[in-house]
Amino acid sequence: MLTMTQIDDIRKAFFMKGQNISEIAREFQKDRKTIRKYIYQEDWNTRVKVEEVKHTFPKLDPFKADIDQWLEEDKKARKKQRHTAKRIYDRLCEKYQDKFNCSYRTVAGYVAMRKKELYQDNSCRFPLEHIPGEAQVDFCEADFYENGTLYRGFYLNLSFPFSNVGYTQLFKGENQECLFQGLKDIFEHIGGVPRKLWFDNASTIVKFLKNGERKLTDAFLRFKQHYGFEAELFNEDRKALLDLPTVPYEVAGYITVKTNAYAKFSLNGGKHLYSTAPKYANSRVLVKITAHEVIPLDESHREIVRHQRLYEDNKQESMDWLPYLTQLSRCPGALKYSGIYSMLPDPLREYLDGLSKSERGKALKAIALLCAKSSFEQAVNAVAEALLYGVQDLDSGL
Repeated sequence: MLTMTQIDDIRKAFFMKGQNISEIAREFQKDRKTIRKYIYQEDWNTRVKVEEVKHTFPKLDPFKADIDQWLEEDKKARKKQRHTAKRIYDRLCEKYQDKFNCSYRTVAGYVAMRKKELYQDNSCRFPLEHIPGEAQVDFCEADFYENGTLYRGFYLNLSFPFSNVGYTQLFKGENQECLFQGLKDIFEHIGGVPRKLWFDNASTIVKFLKNGERKLTDAFLRFKQHYGFEAELFNEDRKALLDLPTVPYEVAGYITVKTNAYAKFSLNGGKHLYSTAPKYANSRVLVKITAHEVIPLDESHREIVRHQRLYEDNKQESMDWLPYLTQLSRCPGALKYSGIYSMLPDPLREYLDGLSKSERGKALKAIALLCAKSSFEQAVNAVAEALLYGVQDLDSGL
């Protein structure tokens, strides 16, 4: 095969010097047919050689349809439940028995090649430019311990790509209150509001309409308007932040619930049970729900009790016995059958057991008064300590 330089010299000899084909053939020591070919050639486009597809693992041809089908089905399964090369080899042996005459090594090679083709990422990526003052929001799962109890919770992450800075808040749930509370806490921590927020997971702020369209929830629109950001640090990011609103945003939802005969109400489809106070048995009560707490309110919207919000999907109960102490002081005979009795230390239980019904009522009233000034645990500890010092009349001795 001639080089392009040789071809150029041949064509110059013919078209510019006027030599004939025989003369050029003798000069370049090439046959006349070759010289004629390059002189009269009109198409000088580069010919791209098409690579022939190498026929891999031909011995497996009768069985490739089965292997490919199993591997395609694996794409819908969890990673640990997908076929290994060994499992595919065993299935082929079981299905075809003596007709299957391929080695495990051949099967493993083909499976590795097909898995690479099936699971390789062919998506195109583009370099991105980040704008100061814009942030990304995402909820992710996280297991964590609180007071020795393991929770399967979530963390809210607010990151500033321009500065490569991020902030995290930990929650037991992934609901709207958690989202708002987390954003509010981060805004106040960094002293400003991002101009635009990009939500990676918008399930907590979007509602689906009957026609399939998506629309931002009213609660999120209210939160968004309050802080003034657009829904789509640190130095330069900080300069681009909006000012915090002068009025704090209350991150809470309100619902009215019906209590049962024990003055308890349920949330989350009946899975989570919360107490109020005896006077609210079989009543309708307004409840304030935040990311962390559940707070039943009285008719004047004053707090009755305050509960840690329950999460997880199993049945749970949050019981605050303190409002029930006054009621128990009026019905002291019910003490042993209440949850408070098991919460009392042994000396205090023994002391109350030895009292008459009226004296027990007075003692419970004294404990209730102490609870109003401190906590249930502190009140019980104070009474138990008083008993150690020989105080027998709790009603007057505390």
